[in-house]
Amino acid sequence: CRITDGGKGRCIGEFTISKEHLNGFGTLHGGYAVTIIDNMSTYALMSADSHPGVSVDLSTKMSAKRGVDFLKTVADYCVKNGGFDSVTKAFRVTGGGDGRCIGEFTVSKEHVNGFGTLHGGCAAAIIDNVTTYALMSTDAHPGVSVDLHVSYLKSAKEGEIIIVDANTVKVGKNMAFIDCVLKKKSDGSIVVKGGQTKYIDFSEEFIKDK
Repeated sequence: CRITDGGKGRCIGEFTISKEHLNGFGTLHGGYAVTIIDNMSTYALMSADSHPGVSVDLSTKMSAKRGVDFLKTVADYCVKNGGFDSVTKAFRVTGGGDGRCIGEFTVSKEHVNGFGTLHGGCAAAIIDNVTTYALMSTDAHPGVSVDLHVSYLKSAKEGEIIIVDANTVKVGKNMAFIDCVLKKKSDGSIVVKGGQTKYIDFSEEFIKDK
């Protein structure tokens, strides 16, 4: 992202969407959009002569049931497909199915911010992807993001193992709701919690109506 204007609490910039920013549908990845918001809002804050702070909350508005093998296949496909999904390549599925996806990753250098802790945008991207995997283990279409919400409760340092647990709360006719928590494997303490709402009505009848 290239900064074009700002100052006194404001930051304006622009970027061209490239392949590395896309999801599996060829559109801007929700996790990348949240990363941009995370960084640019921090720059704006710093231009007001304020400490950059740490994120507490970040919100953005955007067949048979399948098991663990299906989840592993989906996760592997998303990473190999390229685009911004590859940011979750360290995530490994360990369990789930029937609307749930559980896995873990080790916080590495590429996942941390300037303070050496898990970057808020990386956490958001993982929540975006893993909640989608959980949804796909039901009968539902993977859908498109309508709302992605993330709350940061605790920092995680490089080298720490993080457990990710996403659970499909409800699948309706048009919308699906999925929750997710990231917690430290060492003591079970919650680092990040969030989830998303997805629009899932991609039936042939709906498309024809449009």
